[in-house]
Amino acid sequence: MRLAPLLLVLLSACGQEVVTPPCNDHDASTLPANDAAPNTDATATSLDATATQPDASARDDATVTALDAAACAPYCLTGLAASSTLANVREGVTLTPTIDNTTGVPLVFSVRPAELRSTRAMGRPPLVLSEVAISLIVDPSTGVVTFRLTDVPAWFIATTFHVRVYAKGPSGNDPEVFAEADVKIRGNLVFSGEYSDFARVYAVASDGRLPRPSMPTLTRGELITQLARDPAAVLMSKNGTLLVMDVGSTPQRVMRFELTGNDQQLSTFALADAGGTAYLDNSGSYTHSMVELPDGKVVALDHQFNRSPKSRLVLWNADGTYDRTLPAPDPATVWDGIGLHANGELLLTRFDAGGSVQRIDARTGDLLGVFADNLPNTPRAVLGLRSGVTYVSGDGYVLRIQGLQRSLVQALPGGSFAQWWCMVPLEGERILAISEERGDSNIPIVIEGRQFTGRFRAMGAGNISTQLFSLTYLE
Repeated sequence: MRLAPLLLVLLSACGQEVVTPPCNDHDASTLPANDAAPNTDATATSLDATATQPDASARDDATVTALDAAACAPYCLTGLAASSTLANVREGVTLTPTIDNTTGVPLVFSVRPAELRSTRAMGRPPLVLSEVAISLIVDPSTGVVTFRLTDVPAWFIATTFHVRVYAKGPSGNDPEVFAEADVKIRGNLVFSGEYSDFARVYAVASDGRLPRPSMPTLTRGELITQLARDPAAVLMSKNGTLLVMDVGSTPQRVMRFELTGNDQQLSTFALADAGGTAYLDNSGSYTHSMVELPDGKVVALDHQFNRSPKSRLVLWNADGTYDRTLPAPDPATVWDGIGLHANGELLLTRFDAGGSVQRIDARTGDLLGVFADNLPNTPRAVLGLRSGVTYVSGDGYVLRIQGLQRSLVQALPGGSFAQWWCMVPLEGERILAISEERGDSNIPIVIEGRQFTGRFRAMGAGNISTQLFSLTYLE
């Protein structure tokens, strides 16, 4: 009788990892040891009803659902419920197993930190487990697990951890079973700014506190300290790299960094044409935003008050080669902020002429119309979300636009004097915004829907105490 394969199928449904020996049905003299011809299982048709492949392991019988009702003999973990599937760094998550143990076998629970697995969004560099500090504790009698990521480096990207808890009976012959749950830990917030007149790219962990310094001299969350002289706009690219516009170099440049350590430069975008004319000619560090188009092209806003046209868009291909420059339709236009609408149109805040948000075709540079005008004050930044909701910010206000509906975000700090000059998406309807405010009480702030919900950084946590220019979220 072929009882062994049946037992192995049942244990597999319990979350037990098994390795099965080749089954030969006592006919090894006539057939390969791996049962290349499934019709030799004449006595096992109730189990292998769908079998068309060799029985290399019990997982070949994964489609046999009729046996699942008995799959938890003698015991099984049928699930692992997390108190939260999305958490900040240093935030504890409780995972509670669901146990099927009708016979009352005394179980001992365990976890294996060294076997913890992690995944990230496509294109992101894999997590190096030794670079983070993890607390993984289990109650051996109940199986309740507490998971916490207690520290991360400055370059930490949002990561999903696959947490397992194991259970085993007292006998050496008792099977070991497991259940698994996923917990996603938010990535760091990265921003360009100055501290004591030193321009840097810094990071803050998702709980608003500093990440772990990679060396004793980097105590303020520094990510890029040597290679970008005066970083302005920063952007997390779809391919998992960090783009930084350096307006302190000659010529000005866009640089690509790998998020695997401090100052890990990969490349520099094309700088100038064959005649030596630079593509970028910005007026100081006033460029707070760049955008990435669906095809991977990167668009930077370039404005110089002493030339005509004053504003233009510079586009590079995904590999950093130069694509084209699109001048503003009106040479007198002063664009201050750039965003991307959910429909693919570029949105540009016009600082002059009373202020408005213009719609620009990213392929041709043609003016498609006005997205928003009659704004409360001078617009400085615009952010389009995938949902179609758009935010426009300026001097003393942040405005939420959805279709024809406009709503001012309430109770913003800083009053009418705060110049909100950069916004980035966080998750869902949550966004982050910064202003020119100085001091350790500095921005960014968190906005959800129509409400200001608080400051991102923990008060008194240290870090930058002078000025922020741009920010991006490491998702």
